[in-house]
Amino acid sequence: VSGTEDFVIDGRTGWLFEPGNVDAFSASLAQAAAAGIDELRRRGREARALVDERASIKSVVDQLELTYSRMGGRRG
Repeated sequence: VSGTEDFVIDGRTGWLFEPGNVDAFSASLAQAAAAGIDELRRRGREARALVDERASIKSVVDQLELTYSRMGGRRG
């Protein structure tokens, strides 16, 4: 899915594998099953924090304002 690699850090906030790679998909499922609920929740919290950091409305607006200010743009 487009954008997934921006928010899923393989082995840290989730698992990534090439589309159609059944062996890699199976390995990812096995790793998720072996991780346990506490580990999965920790990864989920870390993933949520990453999305908030990079893609929340405030974060995106801040990034745009910084980009425009570096370009010498003016508001209004």
